[in-house]
Amino acid sequence: MKKYCKSILFVLLMLAVFCFQPNKAMAVDEVDFGIYYQTIEEVVTINEDVPADASLWDKAKHLGKSIINWGKKTWESEITRNFTLGEGESLWYSKTDSNIAYKVKRTKVTTEEELFKAMGKSSEDELTYGQKCLLSSFRAAKSASMESRADASYRKNIKLILTDTGDYATRRNDTNPDVRTDFWPCSSGPTISMSDAKYKYSENSTPSGTEDAYTTTFHEYAHSMDRTFSLQLKPYGQDGKHYTNEVTTARMAFIEGWAEYNEMIESEVMAKEYQNATASLSVESKKKGESGEYSDLDPAEATFEQLLAAEAYNCNTLFSLSKNLNDGKAKITKAFTSTRWNLFRDLKTIVKKLIKQNPEDTEIICKTVDEMFLGKMNEKEFYQMFGKTDETKAYFEKREASKNGGETSEESTSDDKVEIESTTDVTVSTENKLTVESESENDSPFDDN
Repeated sequence: MKKYCKSILFVLLMLAVFCFQPNKAMAVDEVDFGIYYQTIEEVVTINEDVPADASLWDKAKHLGKSIINWGKKTWESEITRNFTLGEGESLWYSKTDSNIAYKVKRTKVTTEEELFKAMGKSSEDELTYGQKCLLSSFRAAKSASMESRADASYRKNIKLILTDTGDYATRRNDTNPDVRTDFWPCSSGPTISMSDAKYKYSENSTPSGTEDAYTTTFHEYAHSMDRTFSLQLKPYGQDGKHYTNEVTTARMAFIEGWAEYNEMIESEVMAKEYQNATASLSVESKKKGESGEYSDLDPAEATFEQLLAAEAYNCNTLFSLSKNLNDGKAKITKAFTSTRWNLFRDLKTIVKKLIKQNPEDTEIICKTVDEMFLGKMNEKEFYQMFGKTDETKAYFEKREASKNGGETSEESTSDDKVEIESTTDVTVSTENKLTVESESENDSPFDDN
């Protein structure tokens, strides 16, 4: 019941926020990041479990305290973090343990020098690796590349919390308290939360922790500029987690795919990581009691709808279009911003808008998308993806004639041939499966994991 009440409260809050956000014509010229360095001072016990044989009075007191804590937690996570964030000490309530909260201390920083000072260091050389990851996120927020995204955003003010977990976070998230999960990177829309916990042990990994933190900041900002509304009931299946190659739903795959695409255009390493993620698909069991149990699915055996419901195929489609179209990134951004108020959009929404805005690119768009989805679209699915125009009809006729070994008169005309220099860089196979785990709060249309 608490979970549903929280979801309803959040929906009402988001609707109110949407009503006071600038529209497309009022796109912001620059994004003002309010950046806060945050440390964990201590873990605070806010409630205790009661034994099964406890008195009714003790059980009632426990229940009353639980309800009060739930109210405080909801206010802190949905109001304070998003709208009234400030400096000083406060409580950060755990997502994984209702009996604890973290006493945190926040300091606002505007320059690298101020960040070093807040960390108690005088230069980058003195930082721990986890702190270097937070510095990388800070630099992403201040970068020219981030600033170039301002005209695609409807939010002028974004808060970025950089949490230094110190000795509280461990390599794994099966400890108590589960600091790694409680401070998992996410975006609530107005606020992006980053911590060193996910990256501090990845100095020698590919991507490295610093590069991962850098691109994840773009990932979370991409969520902050996205109005697409997530599913509110189990958007990522039973276990509340999602993987890059997991089959979820078309809308959730687009939400995450859009964010991952924003990572791909920032980093060749991340682009390769997400390209590798198309090698195989993962499907979580829907049976009761089988939360977190996955089976593999060969993309060659998958349906078009299953591929469309995988983040990897969404982000790689956008990435390939950005490469294959002249001024591709700008065209994708325009399609994204001009469909901003379609709160239930998916990849098909963006592709149809791309064709409507750039009819001269129809054949390149169709070819790129069709190849990415392994030619699996039937006629109905084809027109749902591309819309029905004279140009898409012409491409579909060529496509079907090619499948049948025939050739239309248009195909034999050299002027109609389309050359694509860099078609999809993705080679689909069933080897080298990549899964990128993300946590979900399951209550925010912007939360990423």
